[in-house]
Amino acid sequence: MRVFELENSVQAKVAEVDAIKTDLTAVTAELEEMKEVLNDAVAERDDIQGDVDGWRQRCSDLEKAVQAERTKFEDERRDGLLTREAQKIG
Repeated sequence: MRVFELENSVQAKVAEVDAIKTDLTAVTAELEEMKEVLNDAVAERDDIQGDVDGWRQRCSDLEKAVQAERTKFEDERRDGLLTREAQKIG
């Protein structure tokens, strides 16, 4: 009778280990899927960050261009005013 009980106990433990292995396989698959999702999100974030950096640079360049045009316009305007004043005087 003792051998029978031990065999049953071993079979129960084997079944328990098999169930744990099955659960582990499912959890491992889910973990791999989550890793993939995380990697995709990180890659997308990096792409978006690159886009943002590019747009920041473009905006900075445009602001510099606007400032340069504004300075050029003010210089031309001042030169025009000085020329007109000189013509009135001279």
